[in-house]
Amino acid sequence: LRPYQKVDIEKMLAFRRVLNANEPGLGKTLETLTVVKSLQAKDVLIISPKMAAGVWQFEAQKWYGWEGMVITGSYNKKQREEMRREFAQSNLRFMMINFKMVAETREFKDTWNTIIVDEAHLGGLLNPKSVLFKELQHFHCENLFILTGTPIRKGVDDLWPILHLLKPKKFPAYWPFVNKYCHTIKGPFGTEVLGRPKHPVAFKELLDTLMVRNLKKNVLPDLPEKQRQPVPVTMEGVQLKAYNELLNEMMLTLGEEIILTPSRLSQDLRLRQLLVCPRLVGIDDDGIALQTLVEYLIPEEFDSKRAVVVATPFRQAVPFVEFAIKKAIPDVQIEIIHGKISETAQAV
Repeated sequence: LRPYQKVDIEKMLAFRRVLNANEPGLGKTLETLTVVKSLQAKDVLIISPKMAAGVWQFEAQKWYGWEGMVITGSYNKKQREEMRREFAQSNLRFMMINFKMVAETREFKDTWNTIIVDEAHLGGLLNPKSVLFKELQHFHCENLFILTGTPIRKGVDDLWPILHLLKPKKFPAYWPFVNKYCHTIKGPFGTEVLGRPKHPVAFKELLDTLMVRNLKKNVLPDLPEKQRQPVPVTMEGVQLKAYNELLNEMMLTLGEEIILTPSRLSQDLRLRQLLVCPRLVGIDDDGIALQTLVEYLIPEEFDSKRAVVVATPFRQAVPFVEFAIKKAIPDVQIEIIHGKISETAQAV
């Protein structure tokens, strides 16, 4: 653990209900897993985007050898019910679900020792009208850790849903929070909440017992020169079905079209194309890798004001990647480089 992580962990252990708002890349996952270990918590619910489930599973196994139950929409309702029953009878330390599984998980079990909500902003937790916020209000837990590198998007009132979940008695309602901590003006459509806090110093002191927040520039001496983190993802739906069909039968049926792979070499090529993007073989689906890129990885980097380089082994995939990124982030600027672009043009 790096020095700043040790400080964060001490704080999370001391207060037990904390917002970890460290900038992406500073190890929120490891910090939280270490807190869980220190608390000896064995009844843990982890709620995250489906793209982050593999990261938690990988990190839990890597650092502490923990196994857990991962339940996503790739399983049908009956399978998910059976998996929850299996979890209840097992000694597994954690259950991991994505945001869409929260309601049915609450019906199964609404009281946990520890609840972790990862990438809370992607689940809509900055919005008090979001489904995730409304569902989480009905859960009960001793320890609650909410993680997001983007705790504020528009203004400090974005924090109210998170603060309410952490300390419901201290922050019982939205408008009292706004009136006490936020600047407001009368606009043509009613009261408008301004972005900055009313009393910045007092507001920071308030957050000191509820939040840890580090920026890379502030802890740079503690960081290595370069960090590489794999993000495991799992195929599902039409992509998984097509992959298994092509793997087992060496052929894939797409409506009236049949893709044959007469040799292992051609089969390997098609399977790689399916992994990169199913559209490469004529399937109307982005696939989990491209979904993860545009829904999770790129927004996280953009929130930290960083540029992104995307590399793909297939030049034919470039238009699909470009279209998916522009659809998710319309105002993004994209530069494309491949072998058919001259070195002079690449240099420009």
